[in-house]
Amino acid sequence: MGTCSSLHALIFLAGDIRISLPYSRLLFHEPVFETKNQKSLSELRMRVKEMETYQNYIIDIVSDRCNQPKTRVRKLIDGRDLILDAEDALVFGAVTEILERMY
Repeated sequence: MGTCSSLHALIFLAGDIRISLPYSRLLFHEPVFETKNQKSLSELRMRVKEMETYQNYIIDIVSDRCNQPKTRVRKLIDGRDLILDAEDALVFGAVTEILERMY
């Protein structure tokens, strides 16, 4: 049981065999950053550009590894978290197997 989120969830997708425990969850989300240390509009613009690039990387990775259309992935993580339990992750293609019993 546990949650694999953010960058960890993307690393999890790197494997060809992706096994989940029954009560585990995966969390994907769009990039976020804090603005309290940003001093100028040009710095904010630069950060927004970086975030858009990073978001496209996330969409490309999730789309490719889960065999989902990029438009669907973009819609699912745009402005919100995509949280998948083990069954949903299996259907979505993020998990290849749910380990029901450990020996």
